[in-house]
Amino acid sequence: MFSNDDPYRQNPSGRDAKFAGYAPLVRQKTPKLTRNDRKQLLEELSSHTVLGGCEREDLAALIKESEPCSLPAGWAMIAQGTPADFCYIILKGSAGIYRGNERIAELGAGVLVGEMAVLSGDLRSATVTTMTRVSTLAVANSVMDQLLRKRPTLNQAVRRQALERTAAPAAEA
Repeated sequence: MFSNDDPYRQNPSGRDAKFAGYAPLVRQKTPKLTRNDRKQLLEELSSHTVLGGCEREDLAALIKESEPCSLPAGWAMIAQGTPADFCYIILKGSAGIYRGNERIAELGAGVLVGEMAVLSGDLRSATVTTMTRVSTLAVANSVMDQLLRKRPTLNQAVRRQALERTAAPAAEA
C-alpha cells in the first residue's frame, strides 16, 4: 500500500512511537500519503465491515485527516486507564484487546480502535497491544470528534462498532 521506499517498514513510526521514545537511527519525517495511497485506502476501507457502510466522502475525509503509523509486534497502542488522544484504523496486522491480563478480543484489518474513549470522553477502558507488525492510520481524537459531528454515516458506523464491542463481553458473561 505504501511505496516500496517507505523508511518506516522496519521501525515503529508515527506519533505514538515517537512519544514512547522509539527513535529511528536517522531522523525522518512521518511519511505522507500519496494520492495513489489515499485512493487505495479508500477502496480498502470501503470493503471492510466496520467502515464499509460509510459514504466515500466520509472515508476520504477520514483518510485526509489521518497519519500513517507502523508498529512492531508487542507494542501497546493504547493503555488501559490513560487519557485518549488518538484512535487508530488497523490496515494490516492484528492486535489484542486486554482488560488487565485477560485478552478479551483479537482485531484485524479494517477495525477502528480507541473510538470508545472519543465517544465517551472517559479514560481508555482496555489495552490494545499489537500481536503482529501493524500498519494503521492514526486520527487525533479532536479531529475524529469533528468528523463524527459533521458526517452522520461515519458517526453511525463508529457508534455501531462501539456498541457491538461493549455488548460482546456482556454476551460472554
